[in-house]
Amino acid sequence: MSAQSLIVSRLLQSVLVLLIVSIGSFVLMLYTPGDPVAALIGQQTQRMDPASLEQIRENLGLNDPFFVQYGNWMKRTLQGDLGYSYSLKRPVTELIGARLGATLTLIGASLFLSISFGLTLGIISAIKRNTIVDYIVTTLAFFGNSMPQVWIGLMLMFLFSVHWGILPAGGMVTLGRGGGGFVDRLEHLILPAATLAITNMVVWTRYQRSSLIEAFHQDYVRTARAKGLRERTVVFRHAWRNSLIPIVTLLGNSAVFLVEGAFVVETIFSWPGLGRLGVDAILKRDYPLVMGVVILSSVVIILGNLLADIAYGIVNPRLRSKH
Repeated sequence: MSAQSLIVSRLLQSVLVLLIVSIGSFVLMLYTPGDPVAALIGQQTQRMDPASLEQIRENLGLNDPFFVQYGNWMKRTLQGDLGYSYSLKRPVTELIGARLGATLTLIGASLFLSISFGLTLGIISAIKRNTIVDYIVTTLAFFGNSMPQVWIGLMLMFLFSVHWGILPAGGMVTLGRGGGGFVDRLEHLILPAATLAITNMVVWTRYQRSSLIEAFHQDYVRTARAKGLRERTVVFRHAWRNSLIPIVTLLGNSAVFLVEGAFVVETIFSWPGLGRLGVDAILKRDYPLVMGVVILSSVVIILGNLLADIAYGIVNPRLRSKH
């Protein structure tokens, strides 16, 4: 299969996945207990007569059958209109646009930290295999993979914010600083980015270690050593570069993990991103806002997997030779 055919195939699959995700999310929202009208008009529902409330539901189309509601939503979405937030009284596209930058910043910083530290620790562990260094790294990876993100975030907050007072506990900027400068925003970013990166970093460490150890047993590495090349050259020019081929696929998995983790981490640290916006929307039964966040999150995940497939085709010489 050529690279063009692969991309077209993945795009068609992505459209199908988005369709399934949107239908599933729509069904879950419709049959979740609660009243979206309460989110729209607030405490006034207690003072309104049932006929008026029923009229509001009728105007919003909440009394229509599922396929009618979904069809209307899909039609508007294809036109670029994600609807109007019940709880925040603003267009969904406007709300998402205001929060998207914060989430991308958090995910980008977390991905950089997890890949940088994860690959570094994996290389060290593989080179120092069966030594005390390897045992320490693998033990830390085991515990890091076992710890929930909620616990990691709360422990980091307790240590660095409450106990030592080094970093802020939440938010994106410090109030009273006129919007916050670069240093202030960086200080607020460290804890949520570290929380999101730690468990993802463990996966990169384990994959890099196993992939590099496997590369050390390949014939081309033995040949390089037989030629008398320096061990540093053998490791990084021959073994490490080839060990990256299988772990490129982790980029797609990282996209899934980071988007899912953003919902938890942004809520813990009051980070004003899409994750926190989505959680608030779910609690308030804000249908249009929930669907907007879900669809955009799904698009990010799908793009991550698509880029991972493309990157794998680029770095894998066997695939390139077939084209």
